[in-house]
Amino acid sequence: MVLMGKAMTSLQKTNLYELFMLHAQARGELVSSPAEADTVFSLKKGITPFDTAAIMAEYMQ
Repeated sequence: MVLMGKAMTSLQKTNLYELFMLHAQARGELVSSPAEADTVFSLKKGITPFDTAAIMAEYMQ
């Protein structure tokens, strides 16, 4: 029981920044401007943190 509680409280989850950086490193490359990008991760354009269905389907495989 104690080990299960410790595992649940010390769980480290990846944030969206880390998820998208891992995605870029594994499947593409980082570019210097949004105009050069095939996909944009941003608060206001492209894939936003509010696009949970797209994030779950495309980036958390």
